[in-house]
Amino acid sequence: MSAANDDRPYIQVDHSTSPADQEISISLHYLPPNRLITVEAQTSTPYYCINVPVQQSGLPWRAQAQYLSDNEGTIDMRTDPSLSGSFTGLHPMGLLYCLSPVQNAAPRTPQSPLPARGFTLHLRAMHEGAVLCDKEIRRNYLTEQSRIIPVQGQDYRGVLYHPGGIKAPAIMVLSGSEGGSDKARNIAQMLCSHGFAALAIAYFHAEGLAENLDGIALEIVERALEYLSRRDDIDAGHIGLYGRSKGAEMALAATQRIPGIAAVVANSPSAQVLEGIKGRMPSRGSSWTWRGKELAYRKFGIRDLLKRNPPSDSLHHPASTVLPCAIEPENIKAPLLMFASTHDEIWPAFASMRALSERRVANDIGYPTIAVPCTSVGHMLTIPWMPNPRYPSALRHTNAQECARAWKTTLEFFGAHLGIAEGHACPDECRRA
Repeated sequence: MSAANDDRPYIQVDHSTSPADQEISISLHYLPPNRLITVEAQTSTPYYCINVPVQQSGLPWRAQAQYLSDNEGTIDMRTDPSLSGSFTGLHPMGLLYCLSPVQNAAPRTPQSPLPARGFTLHLRAMHEGAVLCDKEIRRNYLTEQSRIIPVQGQDYRGVLYHPGGIKAPAIMVLSGSEGGSDKARNIAQMLCSHGFAALAIAYFHAEGLAENLDGIALEIVERALEYLSRRDDIDAGHIGLYGRSKGAEMALAATQRIPGIAAVVANSPSAQVLEGIKGRMPSRGSSWTWRGKELAYRKFGIRDLLKRNPPSDSLHHPASTVLPCAIEPENIKAPLLMFASTHDEIWPAFASMRALSERRVANDIGYPTIAVPCTSVGHMLTIPWMPNPRYPSALRHTNAQECARAWKTTLEFFGAHLGIAEGHACPDECRRA
């Protein structure tokens, strides 16, 4: 991008339109030199954020920071720290991951939006209340050529995102205890933008399905796999599974029983089958069933869900790996990638990941096992560069970097074991396996 001929202030972004998981650089030029400049970002279209309740997604979101322009009237967010505002210090992507909902604003849409194809962000620079320059950038969850296909299974509801015009490897996406499919849809959209067909699956709390996470049939994964395998636009030999939180527990419990899945990613997993949930209370039954029988499960009290130090929980006593409710990862006949945080605030995902990994290695099963530890961000390891307001603001930069690393590893893993659809780029690391 070149400067305007009359040297007026302008905002430069290296990618004005970019995937939502791509890091971008922002700089400002021809500003008044050596002055405090306020830079603001605000969503100008309905905005969906995977890390908050869907109701907040209907609000506009905003971030603001103050910078000191240099002698030449330039600010470069890669090298210049914010002095005050929504964040302080060096945060090159802070205007994106420090967005927060404008609580006194009315939603722009009558209903809170499910993930659209992306969102538009309006940037502007101000000095002493006057707007010096502005710019709109577009962040896409899904490419324009991608197809969106509703799927109504026997006991699940889904949305298939397909890159379009090609025979693509596919990934089934299972979200967590919030139910429905909106978070799974957002992850599936981003996977699709990288060349995978991705089926976001709602397995409860959706129209026509069970209201609670209680006694959910693992056959849902089997039937979704059969559906994808029958499609002419899917590479039936290369279908993977991605599960997050309770969806990771479901993914692990299902793939130890269901053959034909080529790669599995478990985001913040559990090493045991746990009791189901009715509303906010334990259900007094297993979360899952198989062939009409409930799986052995570990009971928990409501306090277990609220503990501030989950790794101390008895869930991962050494003897827990041989309990009837333990997941048997050695029976998952596929490459397995797991990532989890040592500071997971929901359950001891890190200890689970370690127990699952050790059990796979001890049984020498012949399939790769990758365990990626995270030490800052908590349970919400999701789409990179998205706001994560449930965690302290001081950790936002580190959290964003950890989410980006986990996501990059996910793409590399699926690229290595499922392949990449024609016409889509794969990171170099994908080709190592």
